Amino acid sequence: MTDCVCLSPSQGSRKKVSRSAELLIELQEAQTDIDLGFLDRVDFLLRPRPAGGQEFRTAQGRPSEQVLIPRVSALCAEPPPVLGQPTSVRLTAPRAHLRLQFPVPDLRPALERTPWSQKAVRRETLRLECTDLCCRTELGASSRTEPVKYEATFTDLHGVYEDGVNPGVSCVRVTKAPDKTAAGRKNVTPK
Repeated sequence: MTDCVCLSPSQGSRKKVSRSAELLIELQEAQTDIDLGFLDRVDFLLRPRPAGGQEFRTAQGRPSEQVLIPRVSALCAEPPPVLGQPTSVRLTAPRAHLRLQFPVPDLRPALERTPWSQKAVRRETLRLECTDLCCRTELGASSRTEPVKYEATFTDLHGVYEDGVNPGVSCVRVTKAPDKTAAGRKNVTPK
């Protein structure tokens, strides 16, 4: 969409009315696995770029932002389009089960690293159970120099550390009301 120009009959002047878009995704009970190493690549793809693409070419030197799919150079030849309007994205779920997977760091030189599509994740995970989850972000609203803001709100959160071998260990609990059934129990930090 483009900006709308409105003429005021009494003043004979032009007003520029900017448009914005809102994307609302409402889920029922949801369950997902999230590879945390993927978040920096998504941020790079969603960030507005200048029309010349100069910043895109220099950013390709960073390990997580090189070639999106090996042997397909067309995907990295053009920068992502500049977002012409601010877009608000909001995702809600009354109950969400998130399993966070942590990437295995690849400290080899950039040319020897495996492609991002073949990156490995650690066996250990953090399982989060959220109530009344709401995730928000604004796309195209901020300048390229400002970081994109991601916001997540919830009423209750329970985190369980799992190593893939032993039973899960409760490591975090956040509630809006005291839990009377857990009196005297403490959450332990996994080692």
